[in-house]
Amino acid sequence: MERVIHIKHTKGLEDLFFQMPKKHGVYLLVGENGAGKTSILSCLYQLGYKDALKECFNTNSENEEVDKYANSEITYIKSDEEYVTYGKRGKLEKRWKPTGTKGLANNVLASFGFSTATFIKADHKRLSPSNDEIKKGEFISANKEIKTTLNYIFSEEKYNHLKRLKVKNGRGRNSSFFYVIEDNKREYFYSEKRFSTGELAILNLVEKISSSKENSLILLDEAELALHPKAQLNLLSYLNKIADEKNLTVFISTHSPTMIRATNRSKIILLNQTDKQGVYEVITPCFPAYAIGFVEFNEYSNPDVIICVEDDMSESILRNLLTIYLNSSDNKLHNQINYQIIPIGGYNQTITFVENAEKKLFHNQRICAVLDHDAFDNIKHNSRRIFDLGITPEIALVSALEKNQAQISSLIKQEYSIHEKIFSDFLKSDNYLNACKKENANERVKAKDKFKSFIKFVSSHSTDNESSIKNTLIRLFVPFIYDERNIQQISSQIITSLTK
Repeated sequence: MERVIHIKHTKGLEDLFFQMPKKHGVYLLVGENGAGKTSILSCLYQLGYKDALKECFNTNSENEEVDKYANSEITYIKSDEEYVTYGKRGKLEKRWKPTGTKGLANNVLASFGFSTATFIKADHKRLSPSNDEIKKGEFISANKEIKTTLNYIFSEEKYNHLKRLKVKNGRGRNSSFFYVIEDNKREYFYSEKRFSTGELAILNLVEKISSSKENSLILLDEAELALHPKAQLNLLSYLNKIADEKNLTVFISTHSPTMIRATNRSKIILLNQTDKQGVYEVITPCFPAYAIGFVEFNEYSNPDVIICVEDDMSESILRNLLTIYLNSSDNKLHNQINYQIIPIGGYNQTITFVENAEKKLFHNQRICAVLDHDAFDNIKHNSRRIFDLGITPEIALVSALEKNQAQISSLIKQEYSIHEKIFSDFLKSDNYLNACKKENANERVKAKDKFKSFIKFVSSHSTDNESSIKNTLIRLFVPFIYDERNIQQISSQIITSLTK
């Protein structure tokens, strides 16, 4: 165990192990209210700011029974042998003191690898302009990077006119700086005191991030504050770009379905409470749909029927299966169905999601799980909401490819202009036959690697991206996987149960 933070008896967190990601980038911290997202950000802040715990977990000086952290322990683990625990020694102790020597604490914290840490909190400082009076002063051009970034996030051009106003504060006092925007049409300036809440939040955020050092840790609490969904996406894109440029590690606590949907599951960290009060588990990687179910399910669930599957491949197969069925169905009710298929994760996660989500649906909405066939080797169920896809996707796709080479070769030639001989030679090549390098791999893993290698082969002869190619191949393969009877049986079972 290395680069782990163990949080105990701190606010709502009774026990949580937080493993640091191995790569730089932007990570979303997701969970219900009170799940401990801000507490985790506060503990991360200590990695680059020595007084972070004192600042974020401060004790009430007037009442020793309020806001006390006498039993709290926050342990930073470099390895199984080297770690340091911070805690308070006394009810009104303001400082969080580490165990062992100061040198040990510095060594352990430095091992996490961050040059500095910046915490952009969801507080009045982020959302409110300065209380100082704006007097006459000198106009100075604002930082070009800040102007460009604000224009991008808000899809505007007005921030080209952003300036700084340097105001003298009197004898012996430093100058104050205000942001102002010049309105060319009306020939006057308006100050940050007239900016919207969203503008102020982003202005303060971008100002801090643009000045951050290489390899810094950036902590952003509630990134979506006062932002339109389009601006949220633009902000996320900006953060990913600057994280790549500066090797930043950015943690964002959020309840935004928009931001969650736009993030790869490897960058989503979900805090899920276990059966014990205050004891949380960290789920990562986490499918976006599964994470959204913990923050704002109804925004994601507008359709009449929600069908949950294990992954993207199952989603594509089932979508094509139901399309074939509904296009051939004479049942008018079936043809009116507005359904959505969402990938959740493993079969256990998918079942749990459906069970939890069913309690939150509107009375006229329906939900079910369609699991890969091999899941039923590990589960027993009698639920009317769990169905069998009838196949294990990777195995079925590879089997269809190898057993129907002539027909599929013809379809591939029409779709991607790949000659039959080139197609045939690839299926005989080591790149395909020995695609799986793992020893003692099971049949599903071998098939998964074979299908990946086939997608890469097609990609080398096409301008389409691999995701698009995968969906096209699945559409072409589905008629070889299921016969007409299977399509009718599986699809009608699912659709009929959801329309009763």
